[in-house]
Amino acid sequence: MGFPKIIVSVLLASLIGLAACRSDKPEPFPEGLVFGHRGSGVGIFEGKYIENTKSALRYGLQHLDGCELDIQMSLDGSLWVYHDDVLNHFCEPGIQQVCIPKSKDVFLESINQCRDSVTDRIYRLSEIFDLFQENDFSDKFLSLDVKGYFSEECFPGQNAPKEYFVEMASELCQLIKKYDLSTQVLVETDYEVFLDEVKSGDAFIKCHLLGYENFQEKMEIALEKNYDGLSFSLAATSLTADLVQEAKRKGLQVQLWPVHDQLSLQKARDLKAFSMQVSDIHLVQ
Repeated sequence: MGFPKIIVSVLLASLIGLAACRSDKPEPFPEGLVFGHRGSGVGIFEGKYIENTKSALRYGLQHLDGCELDIQMSLDGSLWVYHDDVLNHFCEPGIQQVCIPKSKDVFLESINQCRDSVTDRIYRLSEIFDLFQENDFSDKFLSLDVKGYFSEECFPGQNAPKEYFVEMASELCQLIKKYDLSTQVLVETDYEVFLDEVKSGDAFIKCHLLGYENFQEKMEIALEKNYDGLSFSLAATSLTADLVQEAKRKGLQVQLWPVHDQLSLQKARDLKAFSMQVSDIHLVQ
């Protein structure tokens, strides 16, 4: 006995509706976002906040749409928030400089960093994600810059090997899933192997290919690999308003950095990118 025609019609309509809602890409972030570069800014902001620390992030999220942070992976496979290719700015004298990928968690937990008169420590990415659960930051965003270029003492040839990126991508996907932050976090790096691993682990995590030059070439790679956008240096001579608009028409979002003065702020605004990363919060207040 066949189904009544009305039921068949409803089922077909439902299937068509579901197919129309499905997408190979996550929903894009809103346009016009302003991120704090390295939290509240590069170095020390307002004599209080060291870059890439929990306090800098909290301050940035209180004043902007989101923050950009730099992440690296320790020898134990944990993700930490830090920019430089070697560990420095130690408060304790006599500590030999090492890099995070060659450091165990117990060492990273034991050290403090001192910059001028400001003291803070190095944070796990999970502690940063905790901040989102502890506060009402449901309307805020994070852009995570994955570092892969280190000193020769850390990796021969300076670039981290593929296995480093594979393990790091897996850990990041698990953390984002655990904290349910897939709609608030995007990942940016110039290491395609990492973005490919993230997309294979969770296609709905937003991935931006980072670039310093050759915007057209980077755009073609991002489109071919089904990335979600580009993160690009404002200093790139290949960066034009026409190319940014072309990228947007083709479904890519473009974020620009660093905005550090009024001239770079005006350039970023003229290019009409989806977001900008500012090194001085006061520029946009």
